[in-house]
Amino acid sequence: MRRLLRAAVPVFVLAFVIAGAATSAQSTRPAAKAATSKAMTARGTVKSVGDATLVIDAAGKDMTFTLDGNTKAVARGAGTKAKGMGGRGQVTAFVHAGDTVLVSYHDMGGTMHAAQITVTARKK
Repeated sequence: MRRLLRAAVPVFVLAFVIAGAATSAQSTRPAAKAATSKAMTARGTVKSVGDATLVIDAAGKDMTFTLDGNTKAVARGAGTKAKGMGGRGQVTAFVHAGDTVLVSYHDMGGTMHAAQITVTARKK
Protein backbone atom coordinates (compact mmCIF):
# COMPACT_ATOMS: atom_id res chain seq x y z
CA MET A 1 0.00 0.00 0.00
CA ARG A 2 2.83 2.39 0.85
CA ARG A 3 4.50 1.72 -2.51
CA LEU A 4 1.30 2.59 -4.33
CA LEU A 5 0.91 5.78 -2.29
CA ARG A 6 4.56 6.80 -2.91
CA ALA A 7 4.06 6.36 -6.67
CA ALA A 8 0.62 8.04 -6.81
CA VAL A 9 1.51 11.26 -4.92
CA PRO A 10 4.18 12.48 -7.39
CA VAL A 11 1.85 11.70 -10.31
CA PHE A 12 -0.93 13.82 -8.78
CA VAL A 13 1.47 16.66 -7.96
CA LEU A 14 2.82 16.62 -11.51
CA ALA A 15 -0.72 16.67 -12.91
CA PHE A 16 -1.61 19.74 -10.81
CA VAL A 17 1.56 21.57 -11.85
CA ILE A 18 0.90 20.92 -15.55
CA ALA A 19 -2.75 21.97 -15.21
CA GLY A 20 -1.74 25.18 -13.41
CA ALA A 21 0.86 26.05 -16.05
CA ALA A 22 -1.66 25.51 -18.86
CA THR A 23 -4.23 27.71 -17.11
CA SER A 24 -1.77 30.56 -16.51
CA ALA A 25 -0.55 30.39 -20.13
CA GLN A 26 -4.14 30.72 -21.38
CA SER A 27 -4.87 33.66 -19.09
CA THR A 28 -1.88 35.67 -20.37
CA ARG A 29 -2.74 35.35 -24.05
CA PRO A 30 -5.59 37.93 -24.11
CA ALA A 31 -3.41 40.48 -22.30
CA ALA A 32 -0.72 40.11 -24.97
CA LYS A 33 -3.26 40.88 -27.70
CA ALA A 34 -4.50 43.96 -25.86
CA ALA A 35 -0.95 45.28 -25.57
CA THR A 36 -0.57 45.33 -29.36
CA SER A 37 -3.32 47.99 -29.63
CA LYS A 38 -1.07 50.81 -28.47
CA ALA A 39 -2.31 54.32 -27.91
CA MET A 40 -1.38 56.92 -30.50
CA THR A 41 -1.67 60.70 -30.38
CA ALA A 42 -2.52 63.45 -32.82
CA ARG A 43 -2.34 67.21 -32.35
CA GLY A 44 -4.34 69.69 -34.38
CA THR A 45 -7.12 72.23 -34.67
CA VAL A 46 -10.74 71.14 -34.31
CA LYS A 47 -12.68 71.53 -37.57
CA SER A 48 -15.91 70.03 -36.26
CA VAL A 49 -17.19 68.13 -33.25
CA GLY A 50 -20.42 66.22 -32.72
CA ASP A 51 -21.80 63.57 -30.40
CA ALA A 52 -20.21 60.74 -32.40
CA THR A 53 -17.28 62.27 -34.32
CA LEU A 54 -14.42 64.72 -34.02
CA VAL A 55 -12.57 66.08 -37.05
CA ILE A 56 -9.23 67.84 -36.63
CA ASP A 57 -6.74 69.40 -39.03
CA ALA A 58 -3.39 67.84 -38.11
CA ALA A 59 -0.60 69.47 -40.15
CA GLY A 60 -2.84 69.93 -43.19
CA LYS A 61 -4.37 66.44 -42.97
CA ASP A 62 -7.96 65.88 -41.81
CA MET A 63 -8.31 63.17 -39.18
CA THR A 64 -11.73 61.85 -38.13
CA PHE A 65 -12.17 60.17 -34.74
CA THR A 66 -15.16 58.29 -33.38
CA LEU A 67 -16.44 59.26 -29.94
CA ASP A 68 -18.48 57.33 -27.40
CA GLY A 69 -19.43 57.46 -23.73
CA ASN A 70 -15.92 56.36 -22.73
CA THR A 71 -14.19 59.27 -24.49
CA LYS A 72 -12.81 61.70 -21.91
CA ALA A 73 -12.51 65.44 -22.44
CA VAL A 74 -9.81 67.31 -20.53
CA ALA A 75 -10.09 71.10 -20.51
CA ARG A 76 -9.86 73.98 -18.09
CA GLY A 77 -13.05 73.98 -16.00
CA ALA A 78 -14.23 70.63 -17.39
CA GLY A 79 -14.24 68.96 -13.97
CA THR A 80 -16.49 71.61 -12.44
CA LYS A 81 -18.78 71.73 -15.45
CA ALA A 82 -19.06 67.91 -15.55
CA LYS A 83 -20.18 67.88 -11.90
CA GLY A 84 -23.11 70.10 -12.85
CA MET A 85 -23.95 67.60 -15.59
CA GLY A 86 -24.08 64.69 -13.16
CA GLY A 87 -20.41 63.87 -13.71
CA ARG A 88 -21.00 62.88 -17.33
CA GLY A 89 -20.17 65.79 -19.57
CA GLN A 90 -20.29 65.29 -23.27
CA VAL A 91 -17.27 66.12 -25.38
CA THR A 92 -19.27 68.83 -27.19
CA ALA A 93 -19.59 70.75 -23.92
CA PHE A 94 -15.80 71.15 -23.64
CA VAL A 95 -14.36 70.90 -27.16
CA HIS A 96 -15.27 73.46 -29.82
CA ALA A 97 -14.33 74.24 -33.43
CA GLY A 98 -11.11 76.22 -33.54
CA ASP A 99 -9.67 74.76 -30.31
CA THR A 100 -6.21 73.20 -30.44
CA VAL A 101 -6.36 69.65 -29.08
CA LEU A 102 -4.24 66.61 -28.36
CA VAL A 103 -6.14 63.39 -29.11
CA SER A 104 -5.12 60.02 -27.64
CA TYR A 105 -6.67 57.31 -29.77
CA HIS A 106 -6.63 53.62 -30.68
CA ASP A 107 -7.03 52.02 -34.09
CA MET A 108 -10.07 49.77 -33.75
CA GLY A 109 -10.51 47.84 -36.96
CA GLY A 110 -9.56 50.73 -39.23
CA THR A 111 -11.52 53.30 -37.21
CA MET A 112 -9.70 55.80 -35.01
CA HIS A 113 -11.42 55.78 -31.61
CA ALA A 114 -10.66 58.80 -29.40
CA ALA A 115 -9.95 57.76 -25.82
CA GLN A 116 -9.09 61.23 -24.53
CA ILE A 117 -9.23 64.73 -25.97
CA THR A 118 -7.15 67.37 -24.23
CA VAL A 119 -7.80 70.99 -25.10
CA THR A 120 -4.38 72.67 -25.14
CA ALA A 121 -5.55 76.10 -26.39
CA ARG A 122 -8.99 77.65 -26.76
CA LYS A 123 -10.09 79.41 -29.94
CA LYS A 124 -9.41 83.13 -29.67
